[in-house]
Amino acid sequence: MRWRHTLALQTWAEALRDPVLQKRARALYLETLDRIGELAGRWRDEGYIPPNADTNAVAATLFFAHARSDRDAPHC
Repeated sequence: MRWRHTLALQTWAEALRDPVLQKRARALYLETLDRIGELAGRWRDEGYIPPNADTNAVAATLFFAHARSDRDAPHC
């Protein structure tokens, strides 16, 4: 899915120049992190991750790992 990586990079580059796009991209990024953080909280509560896990750190790590795996995955 190389197109997603390319689209994300183009959006990020445009957001540097366009305040409206920057605001929207930031809102989507933060909303995504919040949702992953909520999921991590459920995982913590259900014992899938340690009880002292920082759910915000888990969310940021998963978000970054997903972006890296998409970028590094073989593309056909």
